[in-house]
Amino acid sequence: MIHDEKTHIAIVGAGIGGLVLSVALGYLDKEQKFDIQIYEASKHVTEIGAGINFWPRTWDIIKAIGLEETLLKLLPNRPMIRPVSIGFHIRKGDQREGVDIQDLTMKGGAVRFHRAALQQALVSHMVGKLSLSHRLVSYEETSEAVNLHFQDKSTATCDLLIGMDGIKSAVRRQLLEKISPCSPSLDPVWSGMFAYRGLIPVDLLQEEFPSHRALTTPIIYCGKSKHIVVYRVSQDRFVNVAAFVADYSKEGSIYPGPTTTACPQNEVLSAFQLWEPEVQALFRCIKEPTKWAIQSLEPLKIFSSGRVILAGDAAHAMTPHQGSGAGQAVEDAYVLAALLSHKLCNKSNLSLIGKVYDQIRRPVANQVLAASCISGKLCGLVAPGFEEVEEGDANVPFEKLTKLIDDFGKGMEWVWKESAEDDKRRAIGILEHLGTGEDVCYSFHLGDSSGGPQFTFALKARHRRFINDSTPTYDFFTFSAVVSSQSSGAPPSTAVATSLPPSTVQSTATSIVTTPPTGPTSGGIPFPPVGTFPKDFSPAGFERLWDLVGPVEPPPFTTTRAAQTPIALPSSPPALYPEWFSPSPRNILPDLKLPKGFIFGVATAAYQVEGAAKNEGKGPSIWDWNSRQPGGVIDNTTGDVVDLQYYLYKQDVARVAAIGVNAHSFSISWARIFPFGTADSPVNQAGLDHYSDVIDSHIQAGVGPIVTLFHWDTPLALQAYYGGFTSPRIVDDFVNYAKTVFRAFNGRVKTWYTFNEPRVYCGFISGYPFNQTLTPGVNSSMAPYHCVYNLLRAHAGAVKAFRAMNISGEISFKNDDFVGPPWRANSTEDIEAAERHTAFRIGVLSDPVYATGDWPKIMTDTLPPEYLPRFTEEEKKDLLGSADFYAIDSYRAQYVSAPTDGLEACVSNPSHPLWPDCNVVQLFDTNGWAVGPSPDPLSQAWLQATPNLLRPYLRELQRRWPTKKMASRYITEFGFVEPFEQLRTELFRITEDVTRTNYFMTYLGEILLAIHEDKLPIAGIFAWAMIDNAEWSSGTSARFGIQHVNYTTLERTYKRSALSLSEFFKVHLSD
Repeated sequence: MIHDEKTHIAIVGAGIGGLVLSVALGYLDKEQKFDIQIYEASKHVTEIGAGINFWPRTWDIIKAIGLEETLLKLLPNRPMIRPVSIGFHIRKGDQREGVDIQDLTMKGGAVRFHRAALQQALVSHMVGKLSLSHRLVSYEETSEAVNLHFQDKSTATCDLLIGMDGIKSAVRRQLLEKISPCSPSLDPVWSGMFAYRGLIPVDLLQEEFPSHRALTTPIIYCGKSKHIVVYRVSQDRFVNVAAFVADYSKEGSIYPGPTTTACPQNEVLSAFQLWEPEVQALFRCIKEPTKWAIQSLEPLKIFSSGRVILAGDAAHAMTPHQGSGAGQAVEDAYVLAALLSHKLCNKSNLSLIGKVYDQIRRPVANQVLAASCISGKLCGLVAPGFEEVEEGDANVPFEKLTKLIDDFGKGMEWVWKESAEDDKRRAIGILEHLGTGEDVCYSFHLGDSSGGPQFTFALKARHRRFINDSTPTYDFFTFSAVVSSQSSGAPPSTAVATSLPPSTVQSTATSIVTTPPTGPTSGGIPFPPVGTFPKDFSPAGFERLWDLVGPVEPPPFTTTRAAQTPIALPSSPPALYPEWFSPSPRNILPDLKLPKGFIFGVATAAYQVEGAAKNEGKGPSIWDWNSRQPGGVIDNTTGDVVDLQYYLYKQDVARVAAIGVNAHSFSISWARIFPFGTADSPVNQAGLDHYSDVIDSHIQAGVGPIVTLFHWDTPLALQAYYGGFTSPRIVDDFVNYAKTVFRAFNGRVKTWYTFNEPRVYCGFISGYPFNQTLTPGVNSSMAPYHCVYNLLRAHAGAVKAFRAMNISGEISFKNDDFVGPPWRANSTEDIEAAERHTAFRIGVLSDPVYATGDWPKIMTDTLPPEYLPRFTEEEKKDLLGSADFYAIDSYRAQYVSAPTDGLEACVSNPSHPLWPDCNVVQLFDTNGWAVGPSPDPLSQAWLQATPNLLRPYLRELQRRWPTKKMASRYITEFGFVEPFEQLRTELFRITEDVTRTNYFMTYLGEILLAIHEDKLPIAGIFAWAMIDNAEWSSGTSARFGIQHVNYTTLERTYKRSALSLSEFFKVHLSD
C-alpha cells in the first residue's frame, strides 16, 4: 500500500475507455482522493478506425460526466432532439436493383463521431498524468499494492491497476494466466470476417452519385455473408464506410497475419461486384481502403481479481455489429468511477470494488458481445431459413427479409430502452449494503455467465409490455460470498473464509458456505429451422432431441429417499420486534378466523425443483435448452439437478406437513409423460408411475395434491416440430396430454389447473432465444398474441375433455398480475392507462373465460387480426365458463400511469415503444415515495411488498369477474425475495428472512380483513415457494423459498418465514 492519503490509480491504455474513465473519476470524485496515472504504449494518442456510434444510453453517460457540451461542438447538429428517429435504413443490396426492407427506428437515434476527433476532445478533459511510450510488460500484485513493469525498463506502483489496453491486453493475459491458464480468452479469436473501411468526402460522393441515399440517411446494406454500414461523421463532412465479408467456417480460429493492412481498391470492387450501383459508387470513391480482420474475445469469466480490474476491449472486445464496443467501454468507466468515488471506497476495500464492478458489468458486456455476433449474421442473411439463399439472389421472399430484420431490430432495442444509470444504481446499492459494518471476504465463483441478449435483458425489457412487467431488472449478482461479523455479538464458532474453491462447503452449527448449482459447460447442436427436425420416436430419436440441449449433469443419486419421520422442528424463533410494535403471528387479528376448509398451501413447479432432467425417460423441455443458450439464465443454473425433488419429494412433503401445510400445488412435466410431446408419440410409463407415487405420498402425509398441467416447460420436440404454442397444432397435442393425466390420476387429485401464468409464458417466448424457434409466419412481435390465442384454445379443449370424462374435482387456470389504481387519481389519461393495463394483463385471459368469451374490446380495438387472432363463435362458446373457480398469482399491486408523451401518441402509433398496451407501471407515488419495499437491486426489481394495495385490488377482481359460488377464489402464489439472501453464507443469516416474514404476515392480515370486512370468497392461499429453486432466467440468484437449500448437500433448512406461517395458520385456521 502506498502510504499517503490519496488512492493511486493506474489506467493502462489511453483509448476512449481509459480517457472517459479519467474524466469520470475527476468529475465524480468530489473529495479529490485519487492520483490518476494513464500509461499509453503508443508515442501519440491516436485512435484507429474512423466512425464511432454513441447510442442513447451511452450519451446519457456523456451528459452525466459533464462532457456533453464539449462533444456537441464536434457535431453539425444537436443530437437526440426527436423522440424517435431512424437509426439505420435497412436495404438488401446484393442484387442489381436493391430492395428497401425497413427503417430501424429508435428513440433518439445515434450520435456519430470521427474517432480521432473524439479522442482529442477527451484528452483535453482528462484528469491525471498521461505517460506515452509506456508499454506494460508485467505486473506484480502484493497485499498492499501493484508494481508495474514497462518495456522501457521503467517501473511504477499503484493501489489499483485498471487494464483498458485493448483487445491484445497485457493486463488481461497476466491476470488470466494466474487464475485460469487454459482460458480461451487469453488471446482474441477471428470472427471469420474482414472489414473494408474508408472515409469518403461528402462532396466526392455527391459528384459520383448525386442522389445517393447515404448523403442523408445512415444505411445498412444486407447481402449473403456480407453487409455494409454507412453513415456520416466529422460534422457531416465525411461518409464512413465499413464493408464486411464473412467466412463463418473460420469463426473462432486464430488469425495468422497482421490484422490491419492496406488493400487495392479492385479487391473491394471485386468482392461486391454483384451488388447494386449505389454500393459500387461507394467503393469507387474509396481510393485506398484498409482491410481489417475482425476479432473478438471469448466471453471472460472474470473482470477483476484483487487489485486488478479489466475494462473496455481488454475485458470484452466485440465485433462492431451493434456499434457498441466503445459504448460498453464508456459504461465500464462510468460504473467503475461511481464505485471508486463513493464515500465507502477506500484503499482497504479495492478488491470489493472490483467484485461489485465485475458482477454488474460482466454479464451485460458479455451479453452485448454475443448479441453483436448475432446481429452481424442477421445482416449477412445467415439465419435459419436462409441456407439456400445465395449472393445476388433477387427472389428472397420479402416477408422473410422483414422477419429477419425485425429480429435484428429487436436485438438492438436495449441501446435505447435501457439506461446504464440503472446499473450504476445497482452497483452502489450493493456497495452500500456490503460496506456498512460487515467484513466481507469472498470465495470467487467462476461460474460462466457470459452470452447473448435475451432481451428479456434485462434488457428484459422485451419488445411488448403486454406480456412483461414494465420495470427491467438485471439478475446478475451471483458470486459466492462469506459474510462474517467481527462484532462482539458474532457467534464464536462462525467460520470465516478468505479463499475457497467454487465447490467448497463449510458447515458448523452457525455457518454455511454454499455455491449455486454449476452451470453448463457447453450447449448442444444448433437449433434447426422450425419444421425441419425429423419425427423419430426411437431411442436414437430421443438422443437426437437431447443433442439439441447438450451434456446433462447427472444427479448425485437416482433412488427415491424415504421421508425422515418424525420431522424435528426447530424451536420457535424469538420475536422480531416488541409486541407493541408488531404482533407475533398468532396475535395478528386474533379474533378473526379463516373459513372452514381454508387451504394453507405451498407451491412449486416441475422444472424449478425436480432435477433428474434426463432420468427415467424424460424428454428435454424448452428450459433445458434455454438454460444452455448464451444469456438464457443469468447465473447458468440449469434444471439438471437443482433441488432434486424428483428423488426427494417424500422428504419435502413430510417437511411441509410438519409445519401444518395442507396442500401442495405442483406441476407435472409434459416431457416426462410424452418425451416427444405429440399425441401420436409413445407415453413414458415411468413418468406416470413417478407422479402416481408423488400424489400418493401427498395423500398419505395429509397434504392435498393440487396439479398444474403446464408451468412453462414445453417439450422441446414441439418447439422443433412446429414452434410450440405459436402454432395452432399444439392444441390437440396438449389436450391429448391432459386427457392422459386426467385418466391416470382421476379420483386422487381434487383440484386441477391447466396453465400457470399464461401471459408471462407467452411473453418470454417472444424474446431471445425462444424467438429463434417460432412457427413460420409468426414473428417475435406477433408471437405473444398467437401464443395466448392457442393456449386459451388448449385450455378450453382440456376443460371440455375433463367434463366429458367426468373427472372428479374442479379445474381452472392460474392468472397473474394486478388491477392497478391510476397514478394520478384525477387524471383521465392515467385512468384510461390503468384500464389498458388491466385489459392487457388480466382481462386478456379473464374476459374470455369468465365474462364474454372474447378478448377485451381495448385489445381488439388496438391489435389487428394478424397480431391477435379472433375467436370463432364456437371457440367463444367453449371458452366462456371453462373454469370452475377464479385463481390468480398475487405478488403485488402498483400504480399505473399514461406514457409521458400522452396516451394518444402511443395508442395511435404502433412504432411507439409502449404500444400496444400504452401504460407505465409506477413503483412510487406522485410524491416520490415507493409503493412498498423492494427485494434488492439485483433480483426481481418488479416486485414490491404492497399489502396496503392488496384489498382494493382483490375487490376490483371480484367486481370485474364475480364468482358465482362462495369459497371459489384462490391466491395461488404469493411470496417475496429476501434482499441479498443469495449473498449470505452463514446459516443464521440465511434463515433470518425478516423482510419475507413481514411480507407474509402483512398480506395474511389483509386477507383476513378481505374475508371478514369485504366479504370476498377467498378459499385458499399458496406461499411461493416451498423451497429455494431455479427462478427461471434468474437462476438461483433470486431466492423465494421458505426453506433454504444447500446446493452442494441438497439439505433443506426451515427459515423464519416457514415457522411464522406455521404459527399463523395454527391459530387462524378454523377447527
